[in-house]
Amino acid sequence: DFVADLVTGTGIFGIAKAIRAAIMMVIGEHTKSEKVERLLRRMTYFYLIITLAKYLEWYARFKDIIPRESREGCKRLYVKLSEKFQLRKLRNKVVAHIIDDDTGKPLTSEEVNRLFQGLMDKVEEDLEGSMGEKIKGFPMNKFCLWVDSQRVDTIQKARDAIRKRYNLTDEELFPGLHSL
Repeated sequence: DFVADLVTGTGIFGIAKAIRAAIMMVIGEHTKSEKVERLLRRMTYFYLIITLAKYLEWYARFKDIIPRESREGCKRLYVKLSEKFQLRKLRNKVVAHIIDDDTGKPLTSEEVNRLFQGLMDKVEEDLEGSMGEKIKGFPMNKFCLWVDSQRVDTIQKARDAIRKRYNLTDEELFPGLHSL
């Protein structure tokens, strides 16, 4: 389910050393370390953005049956992802499609980086607000920290409450995901 996808997506950067070595073998030792870091960052961003977009679909489908104790947290996350972070637009523009609907052309690397930086700025602002301090370090860590700090817990608690209250299976909650 997508809770496991979020945990995997936020943890993948922690095992990046082995992945970095494998990438260097495939694309060549001459490749600059920054390029490998960028590839890993993009892979992690894409994975998390797709998974969070699944949450938006899940919330839209199940919001009416989310138990009271989980409802407000789920709604706050939905609003933040859909309105403040404009996650669907980011997913469609950067992750899911080759051609930008606004320009009719593929996005350049610079445009993709600018869109990701806009997301990182919003994530950093949100982290500072919720944690009361400036988060230092690599931007990727900030995105993973943002997803991991309470977002996974919010989704997991809601999923478990729905499953328990309505006696639903994972297949009923996440149609098609378990047949992959």
